[in-house]
Amino acid sequence: MPYNIRAGGLERHTAEEILRIEPWGPHGVRVRAAAGTLDPDATGALESSSPSPHAELSVRDDGSARLVNGRLAVGLGPRPAEVPARRLGS
Repeated sequence: MPYNIRAGGLERHTAEEILRIEPWGPHGVRVRAAAGTLDPDATGALESSSPSPHAELSVRDDGSARLVNGRLAVGLGPRPAEVPARRLGS
């Protein structure tokens, strides 16, 4: 169940849930999860964010993924909760 790059974010689909991580603003991410489908138009608790045109998304052959947005990097292991997010630079 590897991650996929979809609509400017990273997604992982399992039989139980969908996990989506997307760049949000200049140095942030938005994380959403659902048991069924994610409504792309639902903002939830977050207001509209400024674009993140320089975010970098990558998926490796081992199933891990990485999202870098400004000074924030999120590493995702092949299994959930393997690699924590960390801040880049000062």
